[in-house]
Amino acid sequence: MAGGPERAGLKISKAKLDQDIALLVERLPPNKQWRAVVGVANGGVYPAGKVADRLNLEYREIRVSSYIGQAKAPPKILRAIDDAKKGAGLLVVDDVIDSGDTALVIREMLPAADFATVYVKPVGLRKFQHHGTSLTFAEQHPQDLWIVFPWDQTGWDPELPSSVVEYRQSL
Repeated sequence: MAGGPERAGLKISKAKLDQDIALLVERLPPNKQWRAVVGVANGGVYPAGKVADRLNLEYREIRVSSYIGQAKAPPKILRAIDDAKKGAGLLVVDDVIDSGDTALVIREMLPAADFATVYVKPVGLRKFQHHGTSLTFAEQHPQDLWIVFPWDQTGWDPELPSSVVEYRQSL
């Protein structure tokens, strides 16, 4: 592929993703009181919306660019969240933490937020842990594995969780 080497891919079905999102919700700390769930667009929108719906919480969105195809690029915040509480009471949810760079850029913006991801890879997990940040996740995968999400496969019906629809209508 132009812009980077090909990586072995794992296609995740919608059913598998939904199952893993449910597992992620089960693994979240039970005593936390969050104000909102923050989805990391683009890939984190669906999982974060599902988490927000399951927890009956408000959904918010941050937009970060960190890939060009399968090639890693420096993370760039395209839409930030201005939060007076520096993220306290926010649960940031993404689809995958690969290198950890995107999550750490968000961590700088929202230092008091909690973080969760459906899938994590070893480098991202180590980097996150090295910065003293806990991370809740459903599954860990090898670093060199490219995860192909349902929305990147043919036949995906662009389904958005209700919390995402409500948020986007309010913009």
